[in-house]
Amino acid sequence: MPIYNTAIRAVQQLKNGDIDEVKLMKTPPAACIAVIRTLCVMFDVAPKKVGQGKDKTEDFWTPAKESILNAKLLQRCQAYDKDNIDPAKIEKLKPLIDAPEYEESKIENASKAAYGLSKWVKAMCQYDEAMKVVKPKQEELKIAKEAAAAAQAKWDAALERLRAVEAQMKQLMDEFDAAKAHEQKLTDEFDDADRKCKRAIALIEKLGKEEENWKISLTKSRADKLNVVGDIVISSGIIAYLGVFSQEYR
Repeated sequence: MPIYNTAIRAVQQLKNGDIDEVKLMKTPPAACIAVIRTLCVMFDVAPKKVGQGKDKTEDFWTPAKESILNAKLLQRCQAYDKDNIDPAKIEKLKPLIDAPEYEESKIENASKAAYGLSKWVKAMCQYDEAMKVVKPKQEELKIAKEAAAAAQAKWDAALERLRAVEAQMKQLMDEFDAAKAHEQKLTDEFDDADRKCKRAIALIEKLGKEEENWKISLTKSRADKLNVVGDIVISSGIIAYLGVFSQEYR
């Protein structure tokens, strides 16, 4: 996110020597104290009470030097939990950042480190304000993505069932086509057998009609067998006397 990147760059441009320079200030300018005060709020460092009665004031500089202004500060800034900043801190920081001594020009003239740290504090506040708008959108997006994922899961499940039904339908169609082809084969075989049967019946009927003729022919053949010797003698005589033979030969 650009705002957060701005905060990180502001810290990365600093060195531990810059922090030590601020820490060693004997009489820090008001701009530096203003920045240190916002750092105390960010890192939950309580001020010390100094003075008596009406003159009692809050000292942020001394506890900051003890707890914040050290070699770990830059690392702590970069690792700060930006997404879980206490809203109460932001409310405390707003008037401090808007104060006259927190103007960029004043802080920049006072200290390089204070200027970089002030930019970090401002950027973190701006990031928190931006996330108040972004987080609900992110939550809505998350819910929408979850709903879309659920819908996609249902669609995938329905598609899987559809594919299973289509596969089953294809199998049934293949079985139907095979059964239809087998039926056609049986029909063709039946038609062929029926034609053969009809031809056989017709042949049997024709042969049945010839039976009487065969019986008559058999009876005649048996009768002709008894007369065959006489028929041969008569035939021989006819051939001998009616043929071309001479009288003597006859």
